[in-house]
Amino acid sequence: MLFVTKIAGVMRPVERLLASSARPPNILICTSDREVFQQYRALFESTLEPDCYALYHLDELSFRSKRAWLSNTSLLVLASRWSDNDLHDPLEEYIKKGGQCLSLHPFSPKWLNGTQVNGVTKYVSDQGLLVSPVDKLDFAEVLPHILELHFHIKTQVRSQQEARVESQQMIGHLIAEPYHQEAFFRNFGRQSPDMMTVELTKSFSTNKQELPINIRRNQSSRFNQRDYFDMLKTKVLGRTGLYFDVVGSTHSVLEGCDSFPDGLVVIARRQSQGRGRSGNVWMSPEGCAMFSLRMRFPLQSELGRHLPLLQHIVALAIVLAAKGLPHCHDLQLGVKWPNDVYHQDVSRKINTKIGGVLVTTSIMGSIVVAAIGCGVNLNNQRPTLCLNDLIRQVGETRPLSLEHFLAAVFNQLENLVDLISCGRLNQVLALYHQHWLHSKGTEVTVLTADDETVTAQILGIDEHGFLRVQPREGPSITVHPDGNSFDMLNGLLVPKLIR
Repeated sequence: MLFVTKIAGVMRPVERLLASSARPPNILICTSDREVFQQYRALFESTLEPDCYALYHLDELSFRSKRAWLSNTSLLVLASRWSDNDLHDPLEEYIKKGGQCLSLHPFSPKWLNGTQVNGVTKYVSDQGLLVSPVDKLDFAEVLPHILELHFHIKTQVRSQQEARVESQQMIGHLIAEPYHQEAFFRNFGRQSPDMMTVELTKSFSTNKQELPINIRRNQSSRFNQRDYFDMLKTKVLGRTGLYFDVVGSTHSVLEGCDSFPDGLVVIARRQSQGRGRSGNVWMSPEGCAMFSLRMRFPLQSELGRHLPLLQHIVALAIVLAAKGLPHCHDLQLGVKWPNDVYHQDVSRKINTKIGGVLVTTSIMGSIVVAAIGCGVNLNNQRPTLCLNDLIRQVGETRPLSLEHFLAAVFNQLENLVDLISCGRLNQVLALYHQHWLHSKGTEVTVLTADDETVTAQILGIDEHGFLRVQPREGPSITVHPDGNSFDMLNGLLVPKLIR
């Protein structure tokens, strides 16, 4: 087998069975100046309604490549001064495909006819739209009006009171049965019978201010521990937890203390700084099930020898947990390689992301320490679709609670880990392929790092979780998930730029 670490690629299925329903809620700020991006990102963050849009930097080189962003953008923001010649080809294609664009500086594309209204020029092409100021505007004042009037993007200016709430100390609640409560307080040092402060050895901040984390026990919180432990059947995973109403990032809390025990989970109702794979933003509104889980296991264990597979079995555990609910066996949920959970509406050819996984690992001697971050749209109807919407559609009238859902996920995950540990990896891989969204045998065209095109078929994943494709001639090709950017549902494999 040929192992390829730098495979570019455009993979275009002969039969495109999977299509997207709408543009993802991504706003790309196009500029070659990083400081300009930071300036306007702060402006948009203070203007947009929270948890509805993800903001990303798009530099000139990426803009011209088109492949990675053209169909994945709700709004393109031109934050630098550009000429029509600089932007013509990618921008014209984007607008003609229904894209929306806002220029923050006067911009006059020769290939569009514009109409002036209230200090801006509107350029309309089929379903696409470009809005540009006639003269220089103070966008700190007019941005909310322009976004809502022309692009129907919701805005909400944060009040000073809301900002003060996020800058206060973080209050967490200990989730544990009596034995584990005593062990947790004993290991971290008891400050009082019901309160302790966890000292984090790594940076954890909200609004770039380091904050203490105070952990309470024996006090009520919005997390129902009785329901959770009634459902939880694990021996290790999820037996001890820290619950927050609001936190910067569950992953940052978990990574902030190396001495957290195996199986500890950090749970939040809302995150202000959610993290996705490869630096992506994970929007974290209330109603989203968010957690980060600590796992420790020997590097020479079966799981340790197949470490890249971990993110795949976490995504599989989420799907199995949802499908294991009453009336939910036929839910059209599946795993999108490498680490997402999607709902597939086959009749309408619509696919909607409802969850994602982020796994970071470190090696301490002969022990692997993994931080598993996960977010699933459980009861939030925005920005896309939530699990409880799907459950209601199949006739289940009782919504799935956060407590029951998390317990079900941990039950499934520990079972999958146990199967791998006892040498039944093939059974886990078969289960994975049963629930993934990519059709085995689908023909794709692969553009290699040498700009050569190769026709191949998707085979599945190997024992390490790497994607396997079989060219018409020669050995199969293995694709590593961390060396490329992927949009497998639309048959897209794009190389990451090395700077």
